[in-house]
Amino acid sequence: RIHHGKTVTAAESTANGARARFDDGSTAEGHALIGADGIHSAVRRSIFIDAPRPAYTGVLNLGGLVTTQLAPTGTAMNMVFGRRAFFGYAVPAEGQTYWFSNFAQASEPPRRGSAVSARFYRKQLLELHRGDPLDVRTVLEAIGDEIDIYPIHAMPSLPSWHLGRVGLIGDAAHAIGPHVGQGASLALEDAFELARCLRDQPDPVEALHAFERLRRTRVDAVARQSQRTGARKAPTGWLGRRVRDFMLPLFLHRGAEATRRLYAYEPDWHAIAYRP
Repeated sequence: RIHHGKTVTAAESTANGARARFDDGSTAEGHALIGADGIHSAVRRSIFIDAPRPAYTGVLNLGGLVTTQLAPTGTAMNMVFGRRAFFGYAVPAEGQTYWFSNFAQASEPPRRGSAVSARFYRKQLLELHRGDPLDVRTVLEAIGDEIDIYPIHAMPSLPSWHLGRVGLIGDAAHAIGPHVGQGASLALEDAFELARCLRDQPDPVEALHAFERLRRTRVDAVARQSQRTGARKAPTGWLGRRVRDFMLPLFLHRGAEATRRLYAYEPDWHAIAYRP
């Protein structure tokens, strides 16, 4: 049964299945329950009461879509290790430019949705990227009325991704920063691999065990690479910037090799996911 427009507030494993409770007080039951409700997962908080909470990393991500006259970049994303902030942009079609900026900010802005008035940050962004390539300023000056804002959080690795017949996938299980562009990819891979495990093992508990065994190594590797990349994006102080810039050629070379390995992952639907 589909519960449109309702939010899960709690979840639990029962003797023969799982139960979800919604914000209007109603409940739903099934053979298993999969929490795919993001980094601030209510399902995770329900089954792992003492689990660590996501923590703000001190890095803010701003971005959006603007209209510019920049030439299309095709499949490429241009990235700039700026003097005071990290900037990226892509021009998939003439006139449309997707952009983002990462920079250090000690205080976490309040959670009030994903967009804020541009007047609060446009001036700050222009100052942060002062002296960076001209294309960066071109994009920033084209910002309209709103900017999307996403404080970057990190979550320590959970000892388990499931309890009984309740499991977690995606950011609910293993939230990582956006620094290697693999958050959504990992969630899609999780869904694919979990489907294989449920196909090959009729017992949901055993299927969740198999899923976690299959996914841990890859997820941990992506998380480590994301942490390394994120640490170099927004160094604080002139010394941190000097060290980063000195090491940047080596970092980019090694990072490209590591990224190629990460992106080469290909799940195999025909392989047997579960082996006793």
